[in-house]
Amino acid sequence: MIAKELGKHKIANLISSPATRCVQTLEPISKLAKLKIKIDERLVEHGDIEDMIEIVEDVADSSVLSSHGDMIPELIKALVRRGMKIESKPDWRKGSVWAIERTNRGFETAVAWPAPQPDNE
Repeated sequence: MIAKELGKHKIANLISSPATRCVQTLEPISKLAKLKIKIDERLVEHGDIEDMIEIVEDVADSSVLSSHGDMIPELIKALVRRGMKIESKPDWRKGSVWAIERTNRGFETAVAWPAPQPDNE
């Protein structure tokens, strides 16, 4: 579901932590977008939040990043301290997605998309 939703948008880059699970998260999007997944050590679990901030500041617009449950909340909180507004209920579950709007003024808004739920059929 997430891959299909992201597939509606032009994606510039797919960047992942070297962890297998993070790479696997991006594989369906990689196939749809016909993009290779780039590995970046700055997205590792238990990493340095300043390194993670650096990558989100440097990436091209419309990039998709895959990182870990300990790092993503810290990144969002750091960006909120810099003035970013969260426009949805925060969702920290595995598989959730944060869509962040960045302008020339910095990180403006973030919206959490819920993690996909298995069909109950």
